[in-house]
Amino acid sequence: IDRIYLTFQDCGVSIFVTTLTTATAFFVGLTSDIPTVQDFNKYAAPCIIIDFLYQITFYVALIVANERRIEHRRCDFFPCCKSDGDFENNNNILEDSMNLR
Repeated sequence: IDRIYLTFQDCGVSIFVTTLTTATAFFVGLTSDIPTVQDFNKYAAPCIIIDFLYQITFYVALIVANERRIEHRRCDFFPCCKSDGDFENNNNILEDSMNLR
């Protein structure tokens, strides 16, 4: 959960600003005189907003569930089975790469 906090602290604002500007561009596209462009923008603008909400809710929940799976040493393809693999080494490599900034 700390990783998610750090990730959103790092890039949450840029994700929000990118979503805001893209959705605004599609909403402005609704003022076009071309009916096909209006129809495209009518569906694209809400999709961008729904995608943003999906990213900050459902996707984050999946990442948390995956972190718990790793902590409990469960396999990635069959999470009902425990693994004898070296998860500690993989986690240390990941944490070292995160601290390089």
